[in-house]
Amino acid sequence: MKPIVLFTTPRSGSTFIIDSLYHLGKRHFAYKNCLFEYFFVDVLYRSKFEKVDGIVIQTDFERMYKDWCQDKRQERLQRLSYIVNDPYYAWKIFPSDLEPEIEQFINEKYDVVYLERRNLVNQFLSLLGLLNYNTSHYKQGETKKIKQLIYKKGWLLYFIDTIEKYLEFKNNHPSKYPTLYYEDILAQSNQEEFINQYLNLGISNYTNRVNHTIPTPYIDNPENLVVNKESWLEGKKILLDFIDQKIIV
Repeated sequence: MKPIVLFTTPRSGSTFIIDSLYHLGKRHFAYKNCLFEYFFVDVLYRSKFEKVDGIVIQTDFERMYKDWCQDKRQERLQRLSYIVNDPYYAWKIFPSDLEPEIEQFINEKYDVVYLERRNLVNQFLSLLGLLNYNTSHYKQGETKKIKQLIYKKGWLLYFIDTIEKYLEFKNNHPSKYPTLYYEDILAQSNQEEFINQYLNLGISNYTNRVNHTIPTPYIDNPENLVVNKESWLEGKKILLDFIDQKIIV
């Protein structure tokens, strides 16, 4: 049985989902570790990985807004070299992090699980929260809530391009597993068991954990927090038109 890799887009709940898949499938898929966004080498944060005693681990993590990697392709291929002959890791990947060699590696060694959000407008607003504040993960009881958002058209075009690449990959690489949806998972009282049953993994004898994912903590409906409203409404129309053209639900 091939291990699972999670293919998704930013702000889809993917950190929680890949952590859950790792927790569920450590023995089922013989996972050695969870590497989360292993091939992500963009400007939001710097992460470093090393192979120690035969296991790839993250050795450094730092949030930043500036470029730190001079050659992103070289960095991704270096990371690929650590696991190309040892695919037994749980990790997720965004369309922007693909290289031809990584795509081939996925095709040969993994079964893909796709994760989406049904509401792409809310997903983009969540991305605005990340890009405005460079804070991606929140915990129960989080008190630092987001109070305003600034919209930029460049961020919207990046988001639309990412969704297009995701759909293209999904169309080219059908999965034996059903697509996971963020909203459906969030509505469950036992999210990990829901994932287990929905994907028909048949995993048993694992320890149930308390759900630890929550939506980004806004003080209000996130759309109401956009400062440059007129620009945002123009951008929202572009996004809705794109959704209609792609027949996305």
